[in-house]
Amino acid sequence: MVPGSDRAFHNVSGVRYEYLIHGYPQDARQLAHLLLHLAHWPYMNQRCLSAGQVVTFDTLNFSEPGWAFDSVYITYPYEDDTQVYGEPDGQLKVANLLLQVMWVIPLHPAERAFIEADEANVDVFEERLSTVQPNLGDLARPSVI
Repeated sequence: MVPGSDRAFHNVSGVRYEYLIHGYPQDARQLAHLLLHLAHWPYMNQRCLSAGQVVTFDTLNFSEPGWAFDSVYITYPYEDDTQVYGEPDGQLKVANLLLQVMWVIPLHPAERAFIEADEANVDVFEERLSTVQPNLGDLARPSVI
């Protein structure tokens, strides 16, 4: 159970999180390393991650030389798609377990600054991702901001 998920989801059993990230096979080791650091974050901070949240690499104690990114953005994958998920916001109920699926998107400093500048920018950023449709698996992708 992810710390704080019992309160956030009003479920005494708590929630298990699954983090998804797009990438190419040649980047698998680096991306797995990033996801490992991200998976530890809720336990170190005693609270769960939520959609629209930005987590800096410094906060994760993560560094990847040569990357243009400095943080990750957390969001719901395939939001409200009942053919993929039975519950809204990327939740799956499996037996006695609730899984929260979160999509992890590496962010450029300009993207992070844009999102953090105003809470309303979360929706603007997601709309921009939908419109521009960048290749989020490309670790050399340009910023959408």
